[in-house]
Amino acid sequence: SCCPGWVRFTKSQAPDMLDNLSTAKSPQQMFGAVIKTYFANAKQIDPKKIRSISIMPCVSKKDECTLPKFGSEERGQDVDYVLTTREIDRIIKAASINLGQLEPEEFDSPMAESTGAGVIFGMQGGVMEAALRSAYYLVTKEKPPVDAFSEVRTKENAWTEAEFNIAGIKLKVAIASGLGNARRLVNAIRKKEVVYDFVEIMACPGG
Repeated sequence: SCCPGWVRFTKSQAPDMLDNLSTAKSPQQMFGAVIKTYFANAKQIDPKKIRSISIMPCVSKKDECTLPKFGSEERGQDVDYVLTTREIDRIIKAASINLGQLEPEEFDSPMAESTGAGVIFGMQGGVMEAALRSAYYLVTKEKPPVDAFSEVRTKENAWTEAEFNIAGIKLKVAIASGLGNARRLVNAIRKKEVVYDFVEIMACPGG
């Protein structure tokens, strides 16, 4: 799952739900692994000489990057350090760097591509919308309309439901942020009060 706080909550509070978690790593850990494998190979760099540093708003990412499963003897940990956005803000201010005066630059090659899904991924409903848009394209071979899945975009720290039809395939989804809402949703699923095809949960209110 992309949210280590939610994963930890599930392990301690809802272990019966563990088999339902996404097996995909978080974006942080995916990128760290890619940097120390694909990127290291492309640039002919010993992965042990690379220091991968993430800048994240979530303090749980600090714990996530230390987990033994996210690394190997050959390359070390996939992500070596995590700085929170507050920490990097203090570093920038201490160095008297004015971001508004910096000239824009292209992303480093060969990792120079970005997507709209990557932009919305961290906000509430962002993972859901990115997945639904990808599913729409894979099924129909066409890009979905801009607002095709706008119902999952919610600024409220709540438990939200939505239904969609992709080429005749009906999907019922739910989005929740904040562990209080997550607990209510999990309990409702356990009691079979609700049934969903896909659920997005973020531990932090708002994503």
